[in-house]
Amino acid sequence: MTSVTGIQPTLSVDDTANELVFRYGGPIHSGNNTLLVVDILYILTATDEPYDDLLDLANLVTMSYGNSFNVPTPSSSYTLIITNSPSLTLSKEVVASTQEAIDNGDLSGADAGDTVTFQVKVTNEGHSDAHDVVIKDEVQPPGAGYLQDLQNLHVYDCDGATEWNPSSTYTLTVSPSYTNPEEIILSLNDNVVLPPDSCVVLRYDLTLTQSVYPLQDLINNGSITSYSSVDGGENFVDPNDPPTDDAKVAVAQPSIEKYLESTDQSFTPDDILAVGEEAVFGIRVTLPGGTTSGLIINDTLPEGFTYDGSVELDSTGFGGSLPSYSVNYDPSSRNVTLTFSGDVIVNNNNDAGDNSFLTKVHSRVDKDAGWTPSASTWTRTNRVSMDWNGNPGPELTSTYDVEVATRRLPPPRRSSTRIIPAYRARTGETR
Repeated sequence: MTSVTGIQPTLSVDDTANELVFRYGGPIHSGNNTLLVVDILYILTATDEPYDDLLDLANLVTMSYGNSFNVPTPSSSYTLIITNSPSLTLSKEVVASTQEAIDNGDLSGADAGDTVTFQVKVTNEGHSDAHDVVIKDEVQPPGAGYLQDLQNLHVYDCDGATEWNPSSTYTLTVSPSYTNPEEIILSLNDNVVLPPDSCVVLRYDLTLTQSVYPLQDLINNGSITSYSSVDGGENFVDPNDPPTDDAKVAVAQPSIEKYLESTDQSFTPDDILAVGEEAVFGIRVTLPGGTTSGLIINDTLPEGFTYDGSVELDSTGFGGSLPSYSVNYDPSSRNVTLTFSGDVIVNNNNDAGDNSFLTKVHSRVDKDAGWTPSASTWTRTNRVSMDWNGNPGPELTSTYDVEVATRRLPPPRRSSTRIIPAYRARTGETR
């Protein structure tokens, strides 16, 4: 148009309003009935600033001029620009283990010696190549020492089977060591991009160490620390809110079981005791492979029972080691408390059959407990509880009910037709 009218427009740039303004001077079409078409051509270069993928950007143009009556007349139009940007997502999960209790990528029921396979998967769900991709996997906190012996560390395609070439596509950094790893960094090389709808998979094996304890949660975090739309471009990752996911390995729950081991009288039927009879209550403690510190077992004898002054510890068949322990009896609460002075060690041999030991508490039905005669029997409950350092929940408990006969007993276990009184006759007493 300049060649026709001789008018050269002036250009101004408004950075605040993000606009270009082309201004023409006095009349450019006065007395000329020939159609004039003005094409303004300019080139803009998109920055490497992060944009959402498939974002609609409207490029608006507005024209204002005075008509034949010198009345301002506006006119406008627009075009849409759709952004194509990389958009990375991350998932972290347990995909295999010597245990089988995997649910939604988390493992439960683990213990020392178990081997666990972790997987980090990063997918480009955007519509542009992702450059400068860096993935960080926080295996465990510094100095934790609950996971060891990093093995089978590989990088795969989306299918989890096609392995990437480590010499030309990526760099792996493990710190502080493969024996006791705490952090794994996967960086794609400068010439490697992650195209739309493609993935990179990081997979490896770790073994739970002897230092894990019951009901411990081992949280393994993966995150994306960097990616951009061009080589060396602006990082799309917000350092305060990076794409992240975790996988949890939960160490198995211990168990405690109360039962009646034996009595000192043969004439009383099962689970029915006579006044004055001795009863040995057994406690079966089962711990997962690992280390249990601060173990306390509290046995609350039934009402009307008294501690007979003896506790036995039976470790026959137990695959581990037991420290020394102390026994304290509180007559007012009838609590017999066993406190283990050191760590209870259960070997990391993945053999659940040798994870238990027995405790036997000797007690007696107290003759001076004020028993009143009853046509049937008195039900009494023996309760035991267990706690340890690092227990995230309430103490574990178990109960066992026995019957105390204060009048007449049911038929005895041995063949007899004689009804035997449940009390002990005094010397010289005639009945």
